[in-house]
Amino acid sequence: MEEITYNGEYESQKIITLKHAFRVLSREKLEKLSKINRYPINDNSKYSEICKKIITDFENGKISNEFYNSIKEHAFNPDLNVLDGFFVQFDNKNKVAISELREFFEMPNSIRKTADGQEEVISFKIINYSEQSIRILATISKVKYIYDYNNESSYTYLLPRRAIIEIYANNIVYIQTRNSGIYCDIKGIIQLVLQDYFNDNNLKLVKPKLSQTLSIDLETNGPVATYQMINSYTIKFLDIIYELENMKYNFSEFFVSAITFDHEDGYNIDLDTMIYSTSFDGKNLFRAH
Repeated sequence: MEEITYNGEYESQKIITLKHAFRVLSREKLEKLSKINRYPINDNSKYSEICKKIITDFENGKISNEFYNSIKEHAFNPDLNVLDGFFVQFDNKNKVAISELREFFEMPNSIRKTADGQEEVISFKIINYSEQSIRILATISKVKYIYDYNNESSYTYLLPRRAIIEIYANNIVYIQTRNSGIYCDIKGIIQLVLQDYFNDNNLKLVKPKLSQTLSIDLETNGPVATYQMINSYTIKFLDIIYELENMKYNFSEFFVSAITFDHEDGYNIDLDTMIYSTSFDGKNLFRAH
C-alpha cells in the first residue's frame, strides 16, 4: 500500500478512516459538518466527488484537525451526539459527596469477564465536576474477533460502547444514550462503582420515583415564582402555556409550529439538536398516550 504523507507524517490510517467514515455518514450529515467547520462544498457535486475532494485537501494539509475529528466522531460515535437518555436513582439513605466519588473514577482501567468468559476493558474519563454533580465518559470495550483470509488467521480488536454519565448529589444518575443495550451495560458498571463507594453490595440503580404532588407558586402577573418537586424545564413549558392562554394576548389565530430551546441556534437550527424523544423506562415519552 502506498504511503500517504501529511505534514511529514505517516497518515495512511487517517485516509482509511476518512474513507470508512464516508461510507457511514450520509450526504446531509457530511454537508452539516462541513458547514459547521467552514469547509466549502459545491451543492451540485456528487457525494463521491465531495469525499474525494476532502481526501485530496486532507493530503495537502487543507483540512483542520477539528474537521477530521468531527467527521470521525459523528461516523463512529453516534451515541455520544444525542440528547436522549435514561434517568435512574439510588437509595436516598446514601448521601454522595462528589469530591470523594470523583476518586473512584480516576482509577486505572479495569478488566472483567462476562458470563460467557469474554473479557471487557472498562475505563472512565472525567469531563467536568462541581459540588453538585460529576460528568463522565464511561467506556466498555468488548473484545471482538475478525478472520483475515489473506493471512488465514484471526485477530482481536476492541469495540467500545460509550455513554456520557451525569451523577448528581441528590442521588440521580443520567445516562445519555438512545441505545438501550449501551444503557444496560453502562448502568451495570456505574452501579458497581457506587457499590464500592458506599461499600454496599445491595445498592441498586432503579427507576426514579415520580411524585404526584407538585408545589407551584405564581406571581400576581402570572409567571412562576417558586416551585418544588418539579423539573425546571417543565416550568418553561408552563410559562409558554400560560402566555398562550392569557386573555390579554390574542393567540386565537396562531398555533405553535416549533419550540426552540436555548442550546439551539435560532437563526440556523441544526436538526441534529432537535429533541425527537425523551426516554424513560425504555419508552419514548413523546409517543405515550
